[in-house]
Amino acid sequence: TGSVTWTIPGKLAAATDYVVQATAIGPKPAPSDLSGALAVTAPTLTVDEDPLAGGVTIGQTVPLEWATETGVAQSVTVSLVQGTKVVAKLDAKEVTANGAGTLAWLATAKLKPGTGFKIRVTDNANPAVTDESTEFAILPNPTTLP
Repeated sequence: TGSVTWTIPGKLAAATDYVVQATAIGPKPAPSDLSGALAVTAPTLTVDEDPLAGGVTIGQTVPLEWATETGVAQSVTVSLVQGTKVVAKLDAKEVTANGAGTLAWLATAKLKPGTGFKIRVTDNANPAVTDESTEFAILPNPTTLP
């Protein structure tokens, strides 16, 4: 009788047919025992898109939120992306114990109005775990127009 705690490696591919083999080690050969099939699911990260609906106005502070499941990220990088280009690194943040994160993002006057922007959140420990919002527009601030 025995037990062991095993941390699943972050790079292990998701699959439903893993098994664990236990073999007793000693002077006499001992039989092995196999577990039933085990599923390993890939970590996920999801950006809340609600605050971005309708676009973001320059000068506006937008509450960005994200959540992780099945593999809580310890820290993430939040980026503003246009097309495939990272326009700005908004911040690197620690994630709460429940896998949620927030960032109050100020759309500064340094940004140029346009379309095709996305918010990207990436797990710093496992960059393959990432999510992007749907596209949104950055709108000029009507109070600062000439």
